[in-house]
Amino acid sequence: MSTDMQTSPSSRMDSGVDAIKRKDYASALSEFVWCFDVGAQAEPAFGAVRRSFLLRHMASLGNVYPPAIAALRERRDHIRNLLDKSEATVDEAIDFAALNRTLREEWLTGRSYRELKDRLPDSVRTALFVEAIPPLVAERIYGEVSEGPIELLAFVRDRLEQTRRQLDVVAHSADAEAAHYVKTAVVDETAGIFEALIGSGKAREAQDAAGAIVEFETSGHVFATLVRHAIRADAIDAADELYRRGVAMLSPEQAGALRSSVGSLLNKT
Repeated sequence: MSTDMQTSPSSRMDSGVDAIKRKDYASALSEFVWCFDVGAQAEPAFGAVRRSFLLRHMASLGNVYPPAIAALRERRDHIRNLLDKSEATVDEAIDFAALNRTLREEWLTGRSYRELKDRLPDSVRTALFVEAIPPLVAERIYGEVSEGPIELLAFVRDRLEQTRRQLDVVAHSADAEAAHYVKTAVVDETAGIFEALIGSGKAREAQDAAGAIVEFETSGHVFATLVRHAIRADAIDAADELYRRGVAMLSPEQAGALRSSVGSLLNKT
């Protein structure tokens, strides 16, 4: 489908933002709903924006205009119904998780995966599993993650490699804030998988995952993140080893920051 400035989802999303500024909330919601429902069909490249910036705009609108939240819930509940009937597509499974994040109900993604995994088509099951990893880790349901339908260590390495390529693009624009956001997001995501592996007794795979994360970025923040995840999994020996490794590898300044950040959690002075 061809687009022009009037039907482009990007321009209509901007129009919705302008309508919010004018306090024309009904018009804003109309624009946002069109963008979510058919925007990616009109402009396939809009797909990533649709699940990120667009949903944030809808959530922001919902703070002053409750029908926006109702619209998000309606679409989320519709997809949950499709999942129940094993009729959802991969894209709809990913939409389901994105809507849950926007509604601050990520737990529902994890619960839905656990309830429906045995009757979903393989591709949909895998897509929903990937989206369910963070809420499952947050609830410390480690076995569900470590026994999932993907090879987790390969997934960690792929995610880190994809992010390296993203950062190469960002580096050309000298956008330090964007680079920091991308790095923090992937470290948090992959450190959660490390937590699930160590928490379910897969020490060797967990060690390899931690090594890949440290290779991606060797910093006090990364080591502190891994230590905290190990502690959450009650893997104190692994947390202590990571702490000592970080202190040995990092610069004096970074090592000092690591001590300040997590040293007290391990009774280090």
